[in-house]
Amino acid sequence: MTRVTLTSLATLLAGVIVGVVASVYHSAVFPWGLIVILVAMGTGLVGLRVFFRPRYPAVLASLGLIAAIAALAGQDGQGSVLIAGNVAGFSLLGGVAFLLILANAWPSNLSQSSVKLGVTARERTEQQ
Repeated sequence: MTRVTLTSLATLLAGVIVGVVASVYHSAVFPWGLIVILVAMGTGLVGLRVFFRPRYPAVLASLGLIAAIAALAGQDGQGSVLIAGNVAGFSLLGGVAFLLILANAWPSNLSQSSVKLGVTARERTEQQ
């Protein structure tokens, strides 16, 4: 198996595991359990964006996370859910949506010096 395939499978599986843990423990000690879960998710997604230049690891981890949360937020034949329609559940869903959008939409080639100096993308291209 290639490195890309292994990375893809590992990040997808990691996203599913984090999604299951988040679904189970987000309301355990509300609001602290939710805060810990969201910080862990944000740290993991930022880490994927920092350590891997392409976006696919963070995107695949996000897909695994969404799949696990969506599956565990649904109802089974007896009407039970792991993510209830209360403040804790809606906070988890909103926080996850915000983190996923922020982590996956963040530009990967934005340097601090060009932001501070107000240099445009065209000027950066001409300088290189």
